[in-house]
Amino acid sequence: MAAQLNTPTMLSNPGLQLPFGSHLNNVQAYAQGAPTQMLALSTTAASATSAFTMAVPAGCLIKSIDVYTGVAFGSSTDVTIAIGNVAAGAQYVAATSIKAAAKVSLAFVGSGIAALANMPAGTPNNLFITLTQTGSNTATGAATLVVTFSVP
Repeated sequence: MAAQLNTPTMLSNPGLQLPFGSHLNNVQAYAQGAPTQMLALSTTAASATSAFTMAVPAGCLIKSIDVYTGVAFGSSTDVTIAIGNVAAGAQYVAATSIKAAAKVSLAFVGSGIAALANMPAGTPNNLFITLTQTGSNTATGAATLVVTFSVP
């Protein structure tokens, strides 16, 4: 069922004007924003590295990758994240610190941008995520990886 404007005002946006009584189709798709996938990230006291894998839809365009560190990581020196197209790779995102409790918007590696702009069609593609602790290893800390993309 299409949404209907119920006020006698003009809804305007650059390039969009809808007079009273107009119907909006597919409003839900716009209201919800771009598709996202989330992945919980953690470290262990037993290892300096923690590896994760996330499948993304074939042919998607990856718009952004953010890390929300809710509980600061306890490693004595640093905790970094790298993302690649193979295990322990960094083809898409070079090692970036996520130790502190904060939101970090990850920068794409220049040579990986073309691949992120059009993940190969066919089977879902994997992002290989590696957390690396330097200094002492600890299980303290938690973060969430958020990948925002559009699909064809």
